[in-house]
Amino acid sequence: MSETTLYVKGTDTNLIIVAVYVDDLLVTRSDKKLIEEFKAEMLNVFEMTDLGLMLYFLGMEVKQSNSGIFIFQKKYAKEILKTFHMENCKSTSTPMNPKEKFNKNDGTNKVDKGQYKSLIGCLIYQQQDLILYLL
Repeated sequence: MSETTLYVKGTDTNLIIVAVYVDDLLVTRSDKKLIEEFKAEMLNVFEMTDLGLMLYFLGMEVKQSNSGIFIFQKKYAKEILKTFHMENCKSTSTPMNPKEKFNKNDGTNKVDKGQYKSLIGCLIYQQQDLILYLL
């Protein structure tokens, strides 16, 4: 009742769930027949394309197996690195020396505030996206 982009129909044993984001639909069910009926009804009203099993949704890569459903944001993370010209950077478990002493006049170039805000925005979006879909 509180999520306006999520629709649920059926009973505990016979359930179909539809998540809507702009013009994308993500449909899951307890019975495959429910999806076929839903698609037939939707095709009577809308022009649609069935993309099959979900591989990507809202920038997230989805892998489905007998072990479960796994969500990755590797593609989006690579896009962030490319945007900020960091695709060849070295990875590290701690991105900086924890004992670093900061000095306003350390002789380094000033950071572009706009670029910094953009990077932080990308990272916050990535984190929120992942948290929302794990809930």
